[in-house]
Amino acid sequence: MKSQTLKSLTNAHAWIGLIISFVLFIVFIAGSISLFRENLDTWEKVALIGEHAPHSQQVSYDTVMAKLDEQYQVDTHHIFYLYEPTERNPFMQAYFAVDLEEPHPETGEDHQDMSLLLDPVTGDVIAPANNFQFANFVYHLHYDLGIGRIGLYFVGIITLFFFVALLSGVVIHWRKLFKNFYQYRFGANKDKWLDAHNLIGTMGLPFHIMYAFTGLVFNLVIVYQISYALILYQGSQEKVLQAAGFNEPHIEEADTRMAMTGIDELYVRAMEELGDVTLRRMMIEHFGDENAVLVFMAKSNDEFSNEVDVRYTLKDQKQIYITHDNYDNNLRGGLATIASLHFGDFAGYGMRIAFFILGLATAYVIITGNLMWISKRAKQKNRASVALLLSLV
Repeated sequence: MKSQTLKSLTNAHAWIGLIISFVLFIVFIAGSISLFRENLDTWEKVALIGEHAPHSQQVSYDTVMAKLDEQYQVDTHHIFYLYEPTERNPFMQAYFAVDLEEPHPETGEDHQDMSLLLDPVTGDVIAPANNFQFANFVYHLHYDLGIGRIGLYFVGIITLFFFVALLSGVVIHWRKLFKNFYQYRFGANKDKWLDAHNLIGTMGLPFHIMYAFTGLVFNLVIVYQISYALILYQGSQEKVLQAAGFNEPHIEEADTRMAMTGIDELYVRAMEELGDVTLRRMMIEHFGDENAVLVFMAKSNDEFSNEVDVRYTLKDQKQIYITHDNYDNNLRGGLATIASLHFGDFAGYGMRIAFFILGLATAYVIITGNLMWISKRAKQKNRASVALLLSLV
């Protein structure tokens, strides 16, 4: 490669790294911590668990639903979510919206979002779930900087530039990639930063490429959806989702009230029909309506697991959808594999610890890159000052 081309590529690598460094540092630090967000969530609730942990392991979904329906005017137009207890979190978590008699004085909304921790046996409210948001705060900081959909796309763009910086770094150091692989000089600060930067960057290259790619898929997925819809499906995103296996039926509201019962029985049936899975959450469309649909959303227990779900109409307990028919769908399988890689949940805690260390190492690479740039700019200014003094002499 010509020296001028290499110099231009090096400058581009340095400037790209500098521009994206602050956001990328936050993304990797928060992402590394988020690998253990379930543990953080449990840590936040230690005192609450010690005080209110239920003595019985028997979960009663029907009791919980009846208690919520009695205490709250649940908005049928919004999705109702229910997370069942786990080994780390003995409480149920419910997320739903309630109708307001008058519009909210600040937002003007006709509903209010609720998030509650519930006793899984009696359905009693233990505490607002929003009191324990540190783990979620760090997780949101990782993928959208805590600013919603705009932040999601912004992080996606930063990830794209990160991918470009990775490729340019490989090209710059290709000739000396293996020759100087173990080199770590102690003679000068710049060399130490440079050697650490190159060494960690090279060792973590597969990790970095994996995260750059999977981050792009998650944060800029709308770009792929629009492209496929426009090119292959004549602008119909509905056809894209159907071809991908996301063809769950939708039932309109009947606008007739009905009690949400029979969920305990459907839970047993769903676990039998889904097979070897771990239930992630339950969802009710049109809570309290005659056309309510109960959805059990689970994750199959293989190494790179698929998201699966089964749907029932609560009125007659009829199954209207199950994901088994879409197990061989390439998009579902691909997304499941990408998700498992990104979250490091396919090989136990050992893999998460390895990902955590690599994530912190990446943050160190970002810092050393900035330090090298600062050092280089300082030396350029010194040389310019010396040259100016010599010209005046």
